Amino acid sequence: MPSGRPGARRRSWGPTQIYLDRFAIAIADAPDTPLPLAGVRVLDLATFIAAPFTAAILGEFGAEVIKIEHPDGGDTMRRFGTATAAEGRTLAWLSEARNKRSLTLDLKSEAGASTFRELVRRADVV
Repeated sequence: MPSGRPGARRRSWGPTQIYLDRFAIAIADAPDTPLPLAGVRVLDLATFIAAPFTAAILGEFGAEVIKIEHPDGGDTMRRFGTATAAEGRTLAWLSEARNKRSLTLDLKSEAGASTFRELVRRADVV
C-alpha cells in the first residue's frame, strides 16, 4: 500500500480516498462520540486575535461560543485583513468567527447590561 506510513490503511471517506493510521480510523469510525467540551458555554468579549482565536478553538472542541459585539460596527476584526465579496467579512474575521454565534449588546444601556448579566450567569467561561 503506497501510504508512506507503516500500518496505515486505505479508507474510503466520501469521494476522497484517505490514508489514516489506526488512531484516526478509530475516531472516524465513532462519529456519534460527543466532543470534549460539549455542553460548555463560553462568552467571547475579546476583540483582537489571541483571545478570539482561543474561543474559536474551544468551539472546535464542542463548546457553545457566544461572541458579544459592540453595536457600533461590531468587532474590529470584521474590517481587518483581506476583504471578501461579503461586506463586513474579511478572511481574518471568517477565521476568527468560526464556531461562534454573534450577539450585539450595548453594555452601556440597562437592557444590554441586564442581558449580559444573565448570559454571564448561564456561562461556564467568560
